[in-house]
Amino acid sequence: MDWQTRERVRYMEKLWCMVGLAVGLAVCPLWAKDSLRISPIGSYTTGRIGEGVAEIIAYHAPQKRLFSINTADRCVDIFDFASPGSPWPIGKVELAEFGSAPTSVSMRSDVLAASIVGKTPNDRGTVVFFTPDGVRLASVPVGYHPDMVMFSPDGKWLIVANEGEPSADGLVDHDGSVSVIEVPTGLESFAAQLQVREADFATWNDQPLPAGVRLAQPGNRPSTDFEPEGIAISGDSRTAFISLQENNAIAVVDLAEAKVKRIFGLGYKDHRLAENEVDVFGLGHEKEITCCPAKGMYQPDNVVWFTSGGKEYLILANEGDARDNLQYHEESQLKDWKLDPQKFPNAEAILAKYGSLIVSRTGDIDQDQDLDEILTFGGRSISIFDSQGTFVFDSGSQIEHHVCRRLDSHQHDPEDTKPKYRTKKGPEPEGLCLATLNGKTYVFVGLERDNGIVAWDVTSPQQPELVAYVNPFECKNDKVDPTGDMGPEGLVFVPAQDSPNGMPLLIVANEYSGSITVYQVDVVSGLTAAVKR
Repeated sequence: MDWQTRERVRYMEKLWCMVGLAVGLAVCPLWAKDSLRISPIGSYTTGRIGEGVAEIIAYHAPQKRLFSINTADRCVDIFDFASPGSPWPIGKVELAEFGSAPTSVSMRSDVLAASIVGKTPNDRGTVVFFTPDGVRLASVPVGYHPDMVMFSPDGKWLIVANEGEPSADGLVDHDGSVSVIEVPTGLESFAAQLQVREADFATWNDQPLPAGVRLAQPGNRPSTDFEPEGIAISGDSRTAFISLQENNAIAVVDLAEAKVKRIFGLGYKDHRLAENEVDVFGLGHEKEITCCPAKGMYQPDNVVWFTSGGKEYLILANEGDARDNLQYHEESQLKDWKLDPQKFPNAEAILAKYGSLIVSRTGDIDQDQDLDEILTFGGRSISIFDSQGTFVFDSGSQIEHHVCRRLDSHQHDPEDTKPKYRTKKGPEPEGLCLATLNGKTYVFVGLERDNGIVAWDVTSPQQPELVAYVNPFECKNDKVDPTGDMGPEGLVFVPAQDSPNGMPLLIVANEYSGSITVYQVDVVSGLTAAVKR
């Protein structure tokens, strides 16, 4: 072969390589998609199981400190976070004198706020303000059973979701409300300048409920039945979006007026559709994920606000919850009901197949002792709605499929280390936090029942992509062993510019195991991932 022929052959080889790469990029979209790698780099374990000693957390970048709600000891624990691989407790803010159980903590650059439930069901809650050094500044009364606090982006407002949850015996049930606290810009005369107003739901006692909004306990006044839970605040600090979890709705609060302007219902998820199938029996087997003739109430716990393309959106973690006290148990098993023969002509077959399904008593719409609708708790998913209440996206059964595949892989483990998994509401998505990485918007979701963390790229709200799923039971490495983590509750994302090690971090507080685990987050390009495969 002469040199001219060899050069022609080399040219053709290069040309075909370029063509092959172009075709590969076109037909293999994974090459063009980024994913996330979530790796544990450190943890702190209290060794106290089931006591709620690590629940909701806040991070203070200037002093590299972490603050964690400790329900059992009625305090806020303070951690040195200068070395994220080994967070270490250095102090606490005592809250016992203010109530029975702290519930949430939030941070502004110069001040933190923690909520605490009253000492008795008839006592109002309290918010306590303190410095990053743990020095208490002030305390103010708020509504009944405050469940979450959050500073607005501009730091002017502190929003408090007062759940007004019934007492365990059901004999005391105060109205839910939203406290709007105007917070002074400096610390001088801090207590004297605090202004507290309360937005209530009394308006809805005298008018029909908006479409899709339900009463969890029929016969209740809406103002009593509505139980504010999660908080999201718009980027301009003008509006708060409050999840009414049991009521399957979102309340919209004008902060300047301290008034609930409107409520929109979230509707129902049709579990008859293939994309919305569920693990009916709660055993964690993927082969048993199936469709069923039920409607899922989304019932979000946490909610976050973000923008895309100049439009506002909300992301919901659809955990699900029911009213439950000694006076009223909303949950029941489907097999314990009759089904309306007009609505369910094949009632006998439905009861035989899906009898173990946990359903809401409110499905008996006409209260004639049979179910007119089969309503289940929680969407087992994340959803995206725009800020006007229009449905945009739901992740369907993606979470349950990921969870069950993992559980199925442990079926034949000779040491029987498969995590126990029997649940009526699926993996129970609960905690949420947003992150911006390489110009894209991601959301991290904690699965309370499964213990795992899921991440989506939500840059395009209409077409989010699941880009990571990590479970602590499979994260053991030479540096850190988070396999004891159970019940992820609080999630905080720390961007690289605020991180002690210069890398993006995800901090997870695990309520049940009393542990805090630190993960490093790395963006893995689609091309890199494809080459590695």
